[in-house]
Formats: sequence, C-alpha cells, structure tokens
Amino acid sequence: MWDKTSVRVQNLKPSAIRKYFAVPDDVVTLGIGEPDFTSPAKIIAAAHKALDEGDTHYTANAGIFELRQVRRCKRLSPGEGCR
Repeated sequence: MWDKTSVRVQNLKPSAIRKYFAVPDDVVTLGIGEPDFTSPAKIIAAAHKALDEGDTHYTANAGIFELRQVRRCKRLSPGEGCR
C-alpha cells in the first residue's frame, strides 16, 4: 500500500502528552483515545444495568465503599473485623 504521509510528518517526534501516557504494550490504557477492541458482552450488559438503575455519577475519590471493604477484607486474616 502506498503511504500518503509526507516524510516530514513521518519524522515528527511524539508529543509530550504521548510520552507522558506511554505504557508497556501489554497494558490497556484508557487515558487518551479509545481501546482497539470491542467491550465484552458482560461489560456492556453491566453498563446498561448501571444506567437503568441511575448509577451515572462519578464515585468519591476514595472509591466505592463496598468495593474498598471487599479489598480490605481479602487482605485481613479471619477474625479481624470482616464478615
């Protein structure tokens, strides 16, 4: 295929923002742009469910309390205050 991009454009260095968001190839970043794959059906269904239930706002900076509790309890030994 013929490359229509000029040599001048081909030789441009990546912008500072691209360098700032550079990640390893095995990491999916959603910082800029869009992913290059379709979301799995269960993720799409969960998004629809959340929208239907009115869960459309940003979380608190600390995150969702229930998820923090689950994470905390997974790190603790049995009997340290988790059910």
